Parts: sequence; structure tokens; C-alpha cells
Amino acid sequence: MIRIYIICDIFIIFISFFIGKYAVLNSQISFLLAMFISYSSYNSYKKMISKEILSKKYDYLADIKDDIEEKQEKPALFKSRITFFSPLKMVGYFILGVSFYLLCKFGLINSFAFLLGIFPLPIGSIIYGLLYAKS
Repeated sequence: MIRIYIICDIFIIFISFFIGKYAVLNSQISFLLAMFISYSSYNSYKKMISKEILSKKYDYLADIKDDIEEKQEKPALFKSRITFFSPLKMVGYFILGVSFYLLCKFGLINSFAFLLGIFPLPIGSIIYGLLYAKS
């Protein structure tokens, strides 16, 4: 999967050379921070799921249905808030905002290139889904 993102990023770098003076800088800052945010989001959800599995709540399939019906609203909502506000992901969003502010402050911003640096994530996911959906 990382190969697809790298290929998309190389394509974005190639396009950025033709867009403007600071386009490569803007696209790479946004790409790296978007990758960091998505990686930290993945890790927080992975930890939440592994904690649920290791808690031994769901040993039998019959118990799953009963537990879901009994504890449907409050625990799931609380746990999703914890993963949504994970510290590492919040740091990534903060750095993304600060980098955008600093690029604007010093006149280095190219907003199209900044947005273009985020596009390899959804495009790479779509390509990965299309290539490996059959396997």
C-alpha cells in the first residue's frame, strides 16, 4: 500500500514543478502531515480494537449479540470520542495548522499545491481498493 502512496507522491511532485515557485514545498508538507495524521488515526483505532478483543467480552458469538443489545449507546460513543481525540492525531492537526499559518505568514503558500499534497491519500486508497478487491 505504501508503494501506491509513494508513486502518487512522485506524480504530485512532478506536477508541482509546473505549478509554481513553492509548490513542491507546499505539496510535500501537506502530504507528509496527512500521512502522519492518517497513520496516527489508524494506530488509535487499532489499539481500541485490540483492547476490545483482549478484554474477553466477546468469547462466544451468542454473547456478542446480547452485549451489543445491552450496551449499545454509551460505551461505543465514549470510545469513539477517545479515538477521535487521540493525542498523536491532534498533534498532527496542530502541526498542519501551524505549517499552513507559517507558509501564509512568509508568503510561501500555494494553496492549490497544498491541497494537491493531500490528494494521494484518497487516490491511493481508491487505487489500492481497485487493484486488490479481487484478491
